[in-house]
Amino acid sequence: MDDAPLEQEPDLYFANAHDFVVQYLLPSWRHTYSGARWCAQWWCHAEALSRLDALWRAFESMRHGDAAGMAVWWRDFADPTMASLTRENGTFAQCNAASGEHALNKTWPSQEPPPGMFVDERMIRPRSAAVLADDKY
Repeated sequence: MDDAPLEQEPDLYFANAHDFVVQYLLPSWRHTYSGARWCAQWWCHAEALSRLDALWRAFESMRHGDAAGMAVWWRDFADPTMASLTRENGTFAQCNAASGEHALNKTWPSQEPPPGMFVDERMIRPRSAAVLADDKY
């Protein structure tokens, strides 16, 4: 029997991605709308929701690291994520935060690939029970 203490996961500072965006990211990211796009309904955009959720999770992980952790988070995570989301032709291209306009970009088309081109990777590489229990998708 192993008597080693179990590592406890650090507490989350923010309850979820929405709280993180509203309470931390937006008050910290104060850029003008000139050439950039934002949507007050960012959570309606699948790309924004996925990216901002990942950004929040990276924040929660890195805030417990060494003193450089948050500088690295801004440089390697926040800056590229926000640049990608807010660029003029990005996911919010149809939206205007100043006027409150909101519209979703169309989904790009995709055709069915030839049979056998993609295999079910889950059947090749079994995943651990811990990973399966944590999956959202």
